[in-house]
This record gives sequence, structure tokens and C-alpha cells, in this order.
Amino acid sequence: MEQKELLRRVADLSARAAQRGVVTHTAFLTPAERELVRAGRMARAPLFCGGYDGAEREMAFFLPDWLTEDAFAPEEYIAAIEVKTPFASLTHRDFLGSVLGLGVERDAVGDIVTSGEGAYLLLAAELASFVQGQLARVGRAGAQTRIVPLHDVPQPHYETREVSFTVMSARLDAVAAGLFGVSRAAAAQAVADGKAALNHAECLKPDAEVREGDVIALRGKGKARGTQLGGTSRKGRLFVTGELYL
Repeated sequence: MEQKELLRRVADLSARAAQRGVVTHTAFLTPAERELVRAGRMARAPLFCGGYDGAEREMAFFLPDWLTEDAFAPEEYIAAIEVKTPFASLTHRDFLGSVLGLGVERDAVGDIVTSGEGAYLLLAAELASFVQGQLARVGRAGAQTRIVPLHDVPQPHYETREVSFTVMSARLDAVAAGLFGVSRAAAAQAVADGKAALNHAECLKPDAEVREGDVIALRGKGKARGTQLGGTSRKGRLFVTGELYL
């Protein structure tokens, strides 16, 4: 969805929730779309939920005045399906491809949390019964499925490698160079060429400030998070520690 179209859509959803007193929501948003919505101007701020804490793909919900966040029940809108397969080698792409092969739109599917015995699929609640009944195979493997409570979905485990380095300042090009092991000039060029993202949104400014916890992606190099920025060396350089996703 184009950015302007998305912003018009969420502005309408926000206004409808306020005017009609009903819950409205988007489809599952990519991280970049989520950040765009978060920064938008609308009648009321959205509540983001993807079915479990830390979900990458989330829906933006707009709640009416009578409904508090504590009373909001995401299970009415998001469902989880446990898929068990005999092969542990199946990937996220295998599970996603099998679901999309049923005719399900991509933005109706949230995160897919893989495990040793299969995966957990997060998807729009109205599709849960259909997918659970039709998903008989993943790739060439047979699959057993059942709808489970959202609290059964495990936190995904990511393999990471810690890196530590120093920079003169917390500029995007400098921090990206340290995280991905490239020269600052190469990192700056990648940013200028539109090959870098800061917190899931494209960033074209090599001097953009990086803060602790920010996620940086560099096309062709991967994704990393700056976990600690602080303290200076004797030469006045800033200490940085990060996690590189493998």
C-alpha cells in the first residue's frame, strides 16, 4: 500500500472509531508501515498488537472511548494456529508460502514463529477456521493444525552475535559501519543510495542520530540492533555494543 493511501486509511479508521464508538483496525502492517502510522496525525493514537509481545507485524487498532486498552481483547481479531510437521528443516518461507497458496492475502498474515516441531501462525481471526481446515501440507510435508490461544505462542529465538566498537559520534553511517564491518564511506554511500533502514524505515541521512535500542538494516549485510551506546574512551570516542542478527 502506498504511504499516502495508508495514512488516509488509518485517518479514516481513527475517525470512525471516535464517531461510531466501535473498534476499527488495519490489516497486519510491516514494521516500516507501523512506524509510518505511529508518526501520523489522526483523531486518536493507535494501539499496535500482533498477537504476542514484540511481534514484528502488527495491526493498528483504534479503540472507542468506552473501551480501555486493558479491557481490549486481541483474540477477537487475531488468531494463532499451531502447525506440526515431521521435518524440522522447514523454514519461515515454507510456512508462509503454504498459507498464501490457499489464497490468503499477505497482509492477513502476521508473524510466523518457527519451532523445532513446526510453527505458530498469527493471522486475522476471521480466517482461522479456513486456514486450520485447509492447511494439510507445508512444502512436501504433511501438517497437523489446531487453533490455540494467543498466550501459547512462544517468543521467537534469534541467533545473534555481539559486536563492540567505538565511534566519534552516534551517526547512522558510523554506527552501521561498526555493526556490519564495513568502512564508514561504504556505509555512508549505502545510506545515500537508499539501502539502509533505521527502525524499519528507509533513512537517507548518513548523519541521522542512532539511539540505544534502534534497529539498523543494511541491504546485503543484514540487520542489527544497537544495545548500548554510552561512555567514552580516553580519545573521546563513544562506546557502542550491538547485536548482529545471524
